[in-house]
Amino acid sequence: MRYRIEVNQDKCKACESCVDNCTVKVLEMDQNGCPVSVRPDDCQGCETCVSSCDYGAISVTKDERHQLSSKIESLFKKMIDDYENG
Repeated sequence: MRYRIEVNQDKCKACESCVDNCTVKVLEMDQNGCPVSVRPDDCQGCETCVSSCDYGAISVTKDERHQLSSKIESLFKKMIDDYENG
């Protein structure tokens, strides 16, 4: 499962709490001092970053786009296999 991390820049106070508390180091501070997701594929969806943010600036959601593309890929493989085998 993949997750998407969004940072509301209007709420963010650049305190780095989310960066410091991420157990898999998905977040880093950018050149403007704002947290950004630099390794989104590593996100485990634990929401430690969310709970560590006192300002409610972070949200973590399931990335349904990846889930859908996996299902489509599986369906195409089955269609090709069915076609080739009869």
